Amino acid sequence: MCLSRKPAQIMVFQITNSMQPFRLPALQNYEYISTIGEGTYGVVWKCRDKVSGRLVAVKAFKEAHRDRVALKLAVREAKVLSMIKHPNIVKMTASYRSKSGRLYLVLEYIETSLHSHLKRFPCGLPAVLTKILCWQLLYAVAYLHEDKILHRDIKPDNILVTNKGVLKLCDFGFARHTFCEPRNVQHCTQYITTRWYRSPDYLATGYEPRQRVPRSLASFAHLLVLIFAIIGLHNGEG
Repeated sequence: MCLSRKPAQIMVFQITNSMQPFRLPALQNYEYISTIGEGTYGVVWKCRDKVSGRLVAVKAFKEAHRDRVALKLAVREAKVLSMIKHPNIVKMTASYRSKSGRLYLVLEYIETSLHSHLKRFPCGLPAVLTKILCWQLLYAVAYLHEDKILHRDIKPDNILVTNKGVLKLCDFGFARHTFCEPRNVQHCTQYITTRWYRSPDYLATGYEPRQRVPRSLASFAHLLVLIFAIIGLHNGEG
């Protein structure tokens, strides 16, 4: 991925057990509360910062220590989040990397997701809430595009919502610049976007890593999110 700004430093520490929270010396300052969710590449824990008392989300990447693709996604997300600052993008407060290669990100804790809202409102969200959330999503995407960064996996599961209705875009493992220089092509993953949210032009033709990534990917995904917010989440994935 072609990102030129200097990322935040990743701390290195000794790990004692694979995925068990709080057996890591660097995570002793966090009190485990519950497991928020788990996906292909990682698990997210709801925790409390023992120093500040604030709730945080600790994202642990499962296979980053032994799978090159998983490691690439984990490092990419840490780098991207360390470079961007926006009220509608989830904030990373710390990142840790073990000597064995495992990565852990400490993120601001957000109460729920757009997918959870859509499950509560199977016929679509209230009109006012739809307008508010979609405007905030456009605001976040416009900020990323201004920085020539594409999220590439916009979907309800990756859109968090606070109890006050503030939208937070998360999960930047597939993010990249709109164009990769030849020297960086090997760092540009070709798989992009959950299948339900891929634009028709990408499904029809695909793209080569050396080419400029079409912004239609983000536009189409945002359009589907808007449609699902209006009519409800039908048949598609979160």
